[in-house]
Amino acid sequence: MKKIYLLLLVAAFGFDAMAQTFVSTTAENKNVVLEEFTGIRCTYCPDGHKKAQELKDANSGDVVLINIHQGSFATKRTEDEPDFTTKWGDAIAGQSNLTGYPAGTVNRHEFTASQNGGTAQSRGDWTNSAAQIMGESSPVNAAIQTELDIEKRELTIVAEVYYTGNAANSTNKLNIAILQNNVEGPQTGATSYYPEMILPNGNYNHQHMLRDLVTGQWGEDITETSMGSFFTKTYTYSIPEQINGVDVDLINLEVAAFVAEGQQEILTGVSEIVLVPEEYRADLATSEASEMENGICATSISPKLNVTNEGDNTIESFDVTATINGTEYKKSFSGSLGTGEGTMIEWDDLTLPGGEFSLEFSKPSNINGGSLIDQNNSNSSAISVTGHSFKADAVSEGFEATFNGTMPENFAFDKSQNDKFDMYYNASYPYGAKASYGSIRYYLHSSWNIAGKPADLLFGKSDLSSTSDPYVSYWYAYSDGGQGGSAPTITIEVSDDCGTTWNTVHTENCRETGSPSDPTRLYQPSYNEYRRIYSSLSDYSDKEVIIKISMTPGSSGNALWIDEIMMVSDATSLEEPKGFNSFTVYPNPVQNQANISFELTEARNIEIKVYDALGRVVKAINNVEYASGEHNLNIATSDLENGIYILRAESNGELLNTETIIKE
Repeated sequence: MKKIYLLLLVAAFGFDAMAQTFVSTTAENKNVVLEEFTGIRCTYCPDGHKKAQELKDANSGDVVLINIHQGSFATKRTEDEPDFTTKWGDAIAGQSNLTGYPAGTVNRHEFTASQNGGTAQSRGDWTNSAAQIMGESSPVNAAIQTELDIEKRELTIVAEVYYTGNAANSTNKLNIAILQNNVEGPQTGATSYYPEMILPNGNYNHQHMLRDLVTGQWGEDITETSMGSFFTKTYTYSIPEQINGVDVDLINLEVAAFVAEGQQEILTGVSEIVLVPEEYRADLATSEASEMENGICATSISPKLNVTNEGDNTIESFDVTATINGTEYKKSFSGSLGTGEGTMIEWDDLTLPGGEFSLEFSKPSNINGGSLIDQNNSNSSAISVTGHSFKADAVSEGFEATFNGTMPENFAFDKSQNDKFDMYYNASYPYGAKASYGSIRYYLHSSWNIAGKPADLLFGKSDLSSTSDPYVSYWYAYSDGGQGGSAPTITIEVSDDCGTTWNTVHTENCRETGSPSDPTRLYQPSYNEYRRIYSSLSDYSDKEVIIKISMTPGSSGNALWIDEIMMVSDATSLEEPKGFNSFTVYPNPVQNQANISFELTEARNIEIKVYDALGRVVKAINNVEYASGEHNLNIATSDLENGIYILRAESNGELLNTETIIKE
């Protein structure tokens, strides 16, 4: 009788004793599954990432985040861009009725505050919707356990589902998602909306990124959904090396599981970080200690990287690479680093290019011949050091930079205080001065919070010791765009001690030269809307200098453009243009007529002469008195032979401007 009793006991309690292993059988409220639709070019998406992470952190164990890169903001457009999309994302987004990014669905439930009557919600609504979901009882609990086989690149996932109540549907769907954390890549808007996730090398640290769905687009059927029903299944997932050309990193995997009534209405969900087996774990922390003497006049740098073993396994070898503007310099360590021990990896002096440079240290790799994997990216991600280096005697007799999408040597951007500018080039339309196709473009809208923060252009090193009367000039175009705030200023500063001190030689209070056709869009100037500004450098005629052109935004605005920066080292080539602010000749090349636009701040007599290649005057407008203000005139060129001509503007023998024109 005793044996029979024991058999009956097992029969009565067999589920608890044998089948159910780790899922809870106690009735619980629903967990939140927030699927966020995002993309690397979505400006406000980092704010969505931040709000979602704050929600998860505030409700430990009750919130699952799945970031789905999808839509036009995520589509790969250039070779340099990564493709974080999946074959699953479009269908999930398609049933949500989303109308703007970032958007997210909270348990794929249709709330009152939803976009376009669907399940997608704007980021400001997620917290309230999540609170509502977490306040509702769930008929089902879910749990997962994972095990990673490093050598086989296999992930074993055991999923368990237990029904503490009767589900509304006789069939539910179990979904298993593969996520990846700490994925380096670009992200528009990160600096403004989630700077905490910017890595030392400037990349963004993407989290909870959907990589794959083990159970397919809409999950696997659960056909028993009444109280007391139990479902379990073991999945073996072969981890690919890459998905869409993006590495699948074994040490940053996360698995999410959720139960849905169908394609919509998620009942609950869970997630788990996939752990690397202890025998494969390493943790190398890195910090940069490079040396560069003589500031921005340095010609070389001594890269140094401090590496510390913060893991439990002894480190015997690893590789690390220093890269300067694309050129790699690899170093290998061989020795023994116990827990807490460190070493300094040093390179010989490496030559710096003129202008901007970037020194980047890679994360240590090939640890112990590849047998260990660094599981912690937070203390050893790639480190990037950026700076400026200006070679001696780089500019000795003249300098002119016409921007065509390639940074000239010995020319640099300083974006340390204001990074809202770029080098713009459009081969289809001449937005630059003198009808050129490139210019430097500054964004001025007050939403960037950049008022009073300078954005700097630096160039040099210029030897002015052989000239007595040097000048620097540039062209600018500016539009307030109807914002009504204070205008930006452009300041020319000079340093003769390698940037230790700077002296201001000219400040220009910008005034509008044009306006955008649509006030809601960025101002894009025509070439004849630029004004030319001159500044004398006569106080530095016996020195070697570096020039800084600093644009400081006002309280608001639309856009400002700077182009055709020129240093003239020959005093005979350009005299100071008193009362003369701008001069434009267009079109260039010319055919039947050369149009001339200029501005005077005081009344002056103006002579305009056109010289041929032999120095003969072939066209002239002589000694015409013009009042202060803007003026437009033209010279017929239809009778000129095709070729190159020099147009000079003079006033009582004083040279105001000279332009080269081409007759076609």
